[in-house]
Amino acid sequence: MQVQCPGCQKTLNAADHLAGKVVKCPGCGGQMQLPAEESAAGPVTAPEPEPASAPARVPPTSPSGRTAAPPGTRRCQFCGEQIQASAVKCRHCGETLSAPRRRAQMAGGQLVKSYQAGMGGLGIALFVIGGLFGLIFLLMGVAIIGFGGAEAVMAAAVFYSVVGGFVLAIWVFGYLAWKLHNWVNWVIAVVTAPLIALNVAGMIMTGLYRGAVPLMVMLALLVTAISNIRKHSKIVASGLDPRAVAKRPKAAARPGKPAARVRGRR
Repeated sequence: MQVQCPGCQKTLNAADHLAGKVVKCPGCGGQMQLPAEESAAGPVTAPEPEPASAPARVPPTSPSGRTAAPPGTRRCQFCGEQIQASAVKCRHCGETLSAPRRRAQMAGGQLVKSYQAGMGGLGIALFVIGGLFGLIFLLMGVAIIGFGGAEAVMAAAVFYSVVGGFVLAIWVFGYLAWKLHNWVNWVIAVVTAPLIALNVAGMIMTGLYRGAVPLMVMLALLVTAISNIRKHSKIVASGLDPRAVAKRPKAAARPGKPAARVRGRR
C-alpha cells in the first residue's frame, strides 16, 4: 500500500501486513499510523498526531501552601480571606489591619473598660450608701415613735416619707450610674463639692470631727465622679463608644500556619 507521511509529505510503499500499525518514516524519522486497509483512491495520508495540549496553569502558592492572592490584593492575617492591598480593615472579619490603629484600638478598649468599671463601682457605692442611710434613719424613726402619742406617729410618718424618697433617689442614681449615664457624675460632683466645703467649715468652727466619716465618703464619690468624667471625655474624643463592650483584638496568624476562618459576625 502507498501512504503519505504527514511530516515530510513523502509517498511511501508499505507492506499490506503492516496495515493499522505505527511505523517510522525512513525520510524524516517521524512516526505515523498506517490505515487499516488500502484506499482505491490513491495514497492514503496517515492521520496527523494530535498536538500536545498545553499544561494547565497552576496558580502560584505561598510558602504556607495557600494559593497566592492576585496582584493588588492580599490575605487578611486574621481570617485568611482575600482583601484589597490598601485595606485598613478586613471586610470579612472586621479586624483592623493597621498596626498603629490596632494599638490605638487596644488603648481605647482599655480606657473603655476602666470607665465602665468606674461607673459600676460608683453605682454599687450609691446602692450601699442609700441602704445605710435608710437603715440609720429607720432607727431614728423608731426612736421618735417611742416617745408615744399621735403627734409622734405623725412626725414619724412624715420623717419616713422624706427619708424614703431620699433613699429611693440615691438608688435611682446608682442604677443610672450602673447603666453608664455620664451625667450622673456631673450631678454627684455638683452636689458633693459644696457639701464637702460645708462639712470642712463646720469641723473647723466647732472643733468636732464627728463628720469625718461622711466627709471621706463624699470625697471618694467626688474623686470617682471626676475620674469618670475625664475618662468619658477621652473616650468620646477618640471616637469610641463608652457603652460598647470592650473586645480584645485577635492575634494575627503565625507565618506558615493557616488562619482560622471566621464563621460569621454578630
